[in-house]
Amino acid sequence: DGIILKCPKCESDMRREKEVLDCWFNSGVMPWGQVGYPAQKGSEEWYKALYPADFICEGLDQTRGWFYALIALSTLLTGQSSYKNVICTELVLDQEGHKMSKSKGNVVDPMDIFNRYGADPMRWMFINTNPGNSIRFSEEAIKDTIKQIILPVWNIYSFFVTYAKIDGYIYKKNNELPQPTNPLDIWIHSETKALILDVTKSLDRYDPFGAAQTIGQYIDKLSNWYIRRSRRRFWKSENDGDKQEAYDTLYTIFLDFLKVLAPFLPFITEEIYQNLVTTIYKEAPESVHLCDYPTAEEKDRNPTVEHEMNLIRELVSLGRSLRNKHQIKVRQPLREMIVICHDKADQKIVRDMADLIKEELNIKEISFTDNEKDLVTLTVKPNLKKLGPKLGKDLKKVAPLITQLTQEQISSIEADQSITLKYEGGSLDIALDDLLIERKEKEGLLIEVSQILTVALNSEITDDLRKEGFAREFVNKVQNMRKEEGLDVMDKIHVTYHSTDLVKESVETLNDYIKTETLALEIKYMATSLNDSGKTWDLNGEEASIQITKGSGK
Repeated sequence: DGIILKCPKCESDMRREKEVLDCWFNSGVMPWGQVGYPAQKGSEEWYKALYPADFICEGLDQTRGWFYALIALSTLLTGQSSYKNVICTELVLDQEGHKMSKSKGNVVDPMDIFNRYGADPMRWMFINTNPGNSIRFSEEAIKDTIKQIILPVWNIYSFFVTYAKIDGYIYKKNNELPQPTNPLDIWIHSETKALILDVTKSLDRYDPFGAAQTIGQYIDKLSNWYIRRSRRRFWKSENDGDKQEAYDTLYTIFLDFLKVLAPFLPFITEEIYQNLVTTIYKEAPESVHLCDYPTAEEKDRNPTVEHEMNLIRELVSLGRSLRNKHQIKVRQPLREMIVICHDKADQKIVRDMADLIKEELNIKEISFTDNEKDLVTLTVKPNLKKLGPKLGKDLKKVAPLITQLTQEQISSIEADQSITLKYEGGSLDIALDDLLIERKEKEGLLIEVSQILTVALNSEITDDLRKEGFAREFVNKVQNMRKEEGLDVMDKIHVTYHSTDLVKESVETLNDYIKTETLALEIKYMATSLNDSGKTWDLNGEEASIQITKGSGK
């Protein structure tokens, strides 16, 4: 070009180079440039220790830029790649699916997100997305992360601290703890070891997305099963051995979980660690990020207990699915659940865990059957596509006979047993594909099926069950009011209410149960409206106005 400069030393003309490399090309010397090799003192030791890198990570748009420049220069200079693994991510798009660009005005300021929501939710949103898929960034996605991950972790922490303060719990070192005996404790210990193993395997193969999926599943197990099923163990007024075991278990496994979670959510885990550990145990590492990462071996797991508890969780999930599908609240007790275990060995597990299942699903009884016909009525029609060509005009004679098959005959055909139908002018050996079999739930039964279980709920609600349903609804509303009033979990209360006769009868019948559940000193019915002094609720279609006041004593 026309730009000519004079050299200040020799006064010769200086012209710009005609051959210009891609501006990204110099990024290929990063392995040497980052340590100042070879000029910087000590750089050779650094370079040899770090080369080649375990992995590099960048967006898909760097394939022809940084990734290529690194491998081209390193191969030229050393005969090998400067990195062993690549995590290549897709692009971050706006919520409409457009590439973010300053010129389009759709760029998000990360500092604004950090200031409003913290950094952890954004970290998790990126980690919990398959790197091969583009991310549509939105604040709603950040809020979902807070709801699904951040808050459950914080609630687990809050639950533990709340009751530990009440009982003055002090943790003993691991080597001083007895082996757990409660099945829930044995199970969550084993699941925690499985978590450590699975997350470590994912990270070792540079799969943070897989690790995040495992962590999310563990949070659900810990929060929605272990703690919910153990809640009453922490409520006990006496400090018995089972309560102590529950405290020891939750503290131990939660601390291991924090260490696993720390690389993913560094800020919330540090906040929790400081309160749970460093403020109490001065000899502990001063940060969760200075702790050794947890380790585990397969022999540390208990696969038998894991199978047993996962079986029960699946059964409960099927029961809850039926309630949701048919809009029957869990607070409404039901008389019976009927279970078919496709693997007969699982039936003993369900029997042994029957009390837990009944409490979780609010079922009075659990019974078992091996025969599907106890749950459904089979109806059958001829398969016209198959029998038409086979029978021709005789189909009109056979079709009525097929619809008259008994339940036992249909079951025999399904079991590949031969059934012969005789009709005027001939006979027919019926095969399964000659029939169209339909299953209809028996009256009053609701059925859900999985690969290993069939579950039926008896949906008939008697007067006694209905009363208990109202009582449980009443308890739920009072508990909500306790939270709204900001009462301590151990505060006693007085309850006053006005309601329909049906609710009144239910509350009076189950008065002691309601008092126990709500820590009520008394429950008083008012014949006249409470007006503005009470809060009005809908209890399964019946109106009730409730007022609570704090009582004296704990």
